[in-house]
Amino acid sequence: MPAHNVMREIRLASLQGKEDMEVFLGSSSAKATFDVSAGRMVFDGAGLRMNDSDSLSFGDDGDASINFDGTDTLFDNTGTLQLQWGGVGGLEFDDAAITQFLAADDAVGKSVFVETQDAGASPSAARVGGSFSLATGRGSSGASAVDGGASGALTFTTGGGGNTTGTGNAGDGGTLNTTAGLGGGHSGGGATGTGGAGGAFATGGGAGGATSNVGSDNAGAGGGATVLGGAGGAASAGTGDGGAGGNITLTPGAGGTSNGGSAGADGSLSVTIGHITMADGGTVTQGTSKAEPVTLSTQSGQITMHAAQLDAGVEVSFTVTNTKVSATDVIIINHGSAGTAGAYLVGISAVGSGSFSVTVSNVTAGNLSQAIVLNFVVIGGAAS
Repeated sequence: MPAHNVMREIRLASLQGKEDMEVFLGSSSAKATFDVSAGRMVFDGAGLRMNDSDSLSFGDDGDASINFDGTDTLFDNTGTLQLQWGGVGGLEFDDAAITQFLAADDAVGKSVFVETQDAGASPSAARVGGSFSLATGRGSSGASAVDGGASGALTFTTGGGGNTTGTGNAGDGGTLNTTAGLGGGHSGGGATGTGGAGGAFATGGGAGGATSNVGSDNAGAGGGATVLGGAGGAASAGTGDGGAGGNITLTPGAGGTSNGGSAGADGSLSVTIGHITMADGGTVTQGTSKAEPVTLSTQSGQITMHAAQLDAGVEVSFTVTNTKVSATDVIIINHGSAGTAGAYLVGISAVGSGSFSVTVSNVTAGNLSQAIVLNFVVIGGAAS
C-alpha cells in the first residue's frame, strides 16, 4: 500500500451520546473525523485529493459535480448556479433568462465587484495590470450553400426601477457606466516625465466579412453601432404627464489646465467616414400661398412650398413652427428638389424658441410658379 494511504490508527469517540470515528493519517496530528452529531466530515492537518478525471458529486442523483480532467476544471450543474457571500446570494448563473433573483425581506440587493489584478510595483520597468475580456461564441462555418451561423450576442442590462402605487415615486432604473481608466499622475520633482494618457474607449460594429470566392459574391456589410436613449414612461391613466425620453450626450474631454505652460486642447468630435443621418424627420406642405406658415416639429424634414408665382428678383418669407427648436440652434436649409435648379436662394432669416423663418428668393430674370421642396435640419446649439 502506498505510504500516503497508511492509516496510523482508527479511534472511536463518544460525543453527545453518539459515536464519532477518527482516522489518523500517517501522523498523530493529521486526521479525518466523521462527526456523527454534526453530520459532517472534518479534515484536520490533512487534505482531500481527487485524482485526474475523478468527480466530486452532490445531490441524490449527482445533479452537481466538480471534475478535474488533468488540464481543466469543470463545474457541472443541472440547475441554477448561485454564489453567496456571508450566506447572502450575490451572483447567479443559468442557461435561461433570469427574471427574478430576490434578496431576503427588507434587504438591499448584494453588490458584486469583479476586478483583475493590479500590476506589481517595480522601480525599474513598467508593469501592466491584468486584462479583462468578455467574448461571445463564434457562429458555425457553412459549407457550400449552407449559411454560416451568427455569433452570439453580448447584452448589458441594468435593473428596472421598482414600481409604486399611490403618491410615491417609482424607482429609477439602474445606471450603466462605462469609463476608461485615468492616466497615471507624474510627480517626478522637477523631472521632465509626463502623466499617462487616459484610457481609450471604443465602441464599434464589427467589420463585414470578406469574400475570397472568385465570382460575384458580395462581402458582408459592417455591423451598425446604435446608441439609444430610453423611452419615456407612458402615463396610462389620470392626468399625469408622460416621462421624457432619455438624452444622449457626446462630450469630448476638456483640455487640462496648466500652472505655467499652455493649457491642453479640448478634445474634438469627428465623423471620419460616411455621414450623419437625422432619423427624426417629417414632411409638410403649404396649402394656400408661399407665405403661409407651416408646422413641423421634427429635427429634420421637407417643406413643399405652394406653387404660387414668385416674380423675378422677388423674395418671400414664411414661419415654421417647430417645438424642437431653441433660440440658440442652427438651422440648415436648402432647395432639395422640384423646380429649376439654381433658380432660388434659400436661407434662414430668424430663429427663436419654437420656430424659425425661411426666406426664398427668385434669382432668375423670369417669373416662376413652382412647388419647390426644401430640406432642413436642426442642429442644437448653446450660448455657453
